[in-house]
Amino acid sequence: MYTDIIDKPTRWTEQSTILQKQKVSSLSCRYLSSSQPRGHLSNIGESRMIINHLDHWSMIELPITNVSSEIKISNAITVSLPNELNYLSNTILKSKYILDLEDNWDDDGAEKYEETTLKIAIEFLINFGNWMNHNRNSQMYIPQILHSSDKSIDIFWEEENFRLIINIAEIGDKASFYWDNAKDLSQYIEGNFNIENVNFMLIPTPQKL
Repeated sequence: MYTDIIDKPTRWTEQSTILQKQKVSSLSCRYLSSSQPRGHLSNIGESRMIINHLDHWSMIELPITNVSSEIKISNAITVSLPNELNYLSNTILKSKYILDLEDNWDDDGAEKYEETTLKIAIEFLINFGNWMNHNRNSQMYIPQILHSSDKSIDIFWEEENFRLIINIAEIGDKASFYWDNAKDLSQYIEGNFNIENVNFMLIPTPQKL
């Protein structure tokens, strides 16, 4: 349980080039205009605060087989990771912390996360990585898998020239994405997609050049 290290929900909002910590009562998923950074970068600072306190997260070497490695996240979640995606293994293992967040982990009534939602998020990341390998012949940058609002889960990339969030909703087959140019926040795209029938061509690819 991490209630001792989590403050009430806070959001880091970029205004011009200055980061200002703001209290908010609800989590927005849209820009109001191109000059207002999207609020859905909501729990990133909060999530990092949790991650930074988990000192036992060291690099973990997974056993390598001819085809794939089995990664056990919980008694209910085991995923198969192809060897060419082994670089994602630590990101996947670190996401276990989400299942340890109990009801009211934020002291503001947040509910415990569902194992099914985390499994869907991990499987999406693996499928996305597979698609990039076979269709773009490239690896992706390594993301973080983080808790978000309303029991949803974020897959978050932050690199020098872009940020990408893919949000997996807690209920149903809904998912959304948001990408922006980290150096020019007036340039961004966002959209929704069906997690069960993904057209990866329509999602910004966090690929290494």
